[in-house]
Amino acid sequence: MDTRHVQHAYSFVCLDCGHGWEATYDIDVTEDDHGHIIATYHLDGHRVRSPLQWPRCPACERHKGGNGTPLYAK
Repeated sequence: MDTRHVQHAYSFVCLDCGHGWEATYDIDVTEDDHGHIIATYHLDGHRVRSPLQWPRCPACERHKGGNGTPLYAK
């Protein structure tokens, strides 16, 4: 398996409260023996879910998924 480390910044806007923010994630990208790609995201040294699948607004704490409130990633 081959793993490479990348950093990627994402910008978000909460469509519920209007708050905007940006965060830079450390991402470990691994390709397994079958060619499947696995991405592991870290923020501030903590493993987190993909920000594209589970962003959480730091202002109002809403997130896409659990309560259905959408967030927009730029």
